[in-house]
Amino acid sequence: MDNLEPSNKNIRRANDRSDKTPDLYRNFADIRLIDVEKDIKGSVYLKTEKALFIPKISNEDLQSAYEDCCDAIIMFEESQRDDLTKEFKILELIIKFIKNNNFEESLEPINLAIKNPLFEDISPLLHFLKGVVLFNSKTPNYEEVIRSFKNSGRLRTNNELLLLLRGLSFRYLNKYESAKEDFQKVIENHVQKELAFLGLGLIMSDQNNYQNAIKNFTKAINLNPKYDGAYNNRGNAKYFLDKYEEAIDDYTKAINLNPKYYAAFNNRGEAKYFLDKYEEAIDDYTEAIRLDPKYDIAYHNRGNAKYYLDKNEEAIDDYTEAIRLDPKNDIAYNNRGNSKYYLRKYEEAIDDYTEAIRLDPKYDLAYLNRGDAKLKLERYKEAIDDYTEAIKLNPKYDLAYSNRGEAKYFLEKYEEAIDDFNKAIRFDPNNYDAYYYRGLAKSKLKYYERAIKDFDEAIKLNPKHDDFRKTREIELQKLRKKLENIH
Repeated sequence: MDNLEPSNKNIRRANDRSDKTPDLYRNFADIRLIDVEKDIKGSVYLKTEKALFIPKISNEDLQSAYEDCCDAIIMFEESQRDDLTKEFKILELIIKFIKNNNFEESLEPINLAIKNPLFEDISPLLHFLKGVVLFNSKTPNYEEVIRSFKNSGRLRTNNELLLLLRGLSFRYLNKYESAKEDFQKVIENHVQKELAFLGLGLIMSDQNNYQNAIKNFTKAINLNPKYDGAYNNRGNAKYFLDKYEEAIDDYTKAINLNPKYYAAFNNRGEAKYFLDKYEEAIDDYTEAIRLDPKYDIAYHNRGNAKYYLDKNEEAIDDYTEAIRLDPKNDIAYNNRGNSKYYLRKYEEAIDDYTEAIRLDPKYDLAYLNRGDAKLKLERYKEAIDDYTEAIKLNPKYDLAYSNRGEAKYFLEKYEEAIDDFNKAIRFDPNNYDAYYYRGLAKSKLKYYERAIKDFDEAIKLNPKHDDFRKTREIELQKLRKKLENIH
């Protein structure tokens, strides 16, 4: 959820089963509550943190830096060193850029100043400013941010802003102990403790320690009751604990504090999504998109909600826009394939699944889904190959065994099919399709009594499936004829 994120590489369990599977779904989150550069590559945590930290940069730290630069300029002006005074005015330009959040434009003059021997005395200050700029760039290199702060002289030991940004940089690099040290220094010695508690909460979330994450976010909120980012991230932690109603309360508080908080709208939509409130979720995703028309995650998530409302044409439009904004979004390709699958556009679905696999060769669900589409086209051997690949990637993938068994059934390989159905049932005793098709395979081998037992189990697991009951009656008639012939 942008953050996060909840999302998933799932959308359907296959075999035309419409039930939503939260556990499987969450395993492949599209929402990205945590990972910044993995899977969808657009963590809302990242966007949230930047939005929250940028305003702090223009306060005491930059004011002090600005004053240092001005002092240097005055010194040269008093010495009537016009040639040097002109060069030192570049510092005024740098500070002006940073104060206006024009970080990309300020990087070039900072690098020029660092290389100029005239600025040697304020080199630590320049490296500090460079670290701030790099952290807030569109594509931050966190290793370089840390290196710049390392060259910041005494600033690196106890500067509040430096400690906060360096702590976040360590966190993005998964160097959690170093990040904790920086955040702890802020808590012990500085004023902006709520930012440090937010950082600690983010680390706890990264490590799936959501209870402790909530405690840290709550400390941040207690210190600053108007901290919208803390509410949003606490909502994320509750979301991952399946406390969707509580998460919605936190997202709503974040939105009330900041009506332009597009990530909070997206995240609230996700919580509603998992409460099956699809229409309400769509409203939140739509507002997130209105606030940020380039928000690919919101398009993707809105597509998911429309998918579950059987609005597959509209879902395809949203997935397509998500792909346009992020061409490497493997999950969007998979999910668009799912919508095409249910519109019976199997060849087009296969193309999307294939692209998802190209982007992520270990995407087991995409192999499963592509196998399903090929199964519909009666390309059974190709389907078996895809299911087999899914099993290699996930040896306990019950659906892949079940569907591979179905393909083998249609190839009249009944014994092999039964072996696959057995494995599917072992890994998921509630897989009613596996019982049903195993019963069909046993019937083909004239094991009618065993077949009826499988149909009974399928009916028990899914009492509303009329086909199971009809097939059971047919098999029961076969069994009666068999017994009559014996007598």
